[in-house]
Amino acid sequence: MPPEATSANTVIAYEPVWAIGTGRTPTSADIAAMHGHIRSCLAGKLGTAGEAMLILYGGSVNPGNASEILGLPEVGGALVGGASLKAEDFLKIITAHKGVGESRSRIIKGVGESRSRNYKA
Repeated sequence: MPPEATSANTVIAYEPVWAIGTGRTPTSADIAAMHGHIRSCLAGKLGTAGEAMLILYGGSVNPGNASEILGLPEVGGALVGGASLKAEDFLKIITAHKGVGESRSRIIKGVGESRSRNYKA
């Protein structure tokens, strides 16, 4: 992590490698534990800047699990892959995002690393 990293210029995304493109999602407890660990590492390295950074979850977020995932502690948003290709599904995820509080989380549409874009609902 570069020393100039701040919550204003850095977002962390976590996705289990085994979840990429599989449609499989870890348990909510596993997601919360990993995000808590990432937060602890960030805070230990960067202090208050690490405490304020968004940590996104990206493993197979879909309309059926978005509310639960976005409501977990330390999950600051979602990195949405395949579900972002279907407008109806993506709209349901955005609606779930609004249900957990816009000030706390973000929805990121990422269909390929080089074309990721930020969509704030």
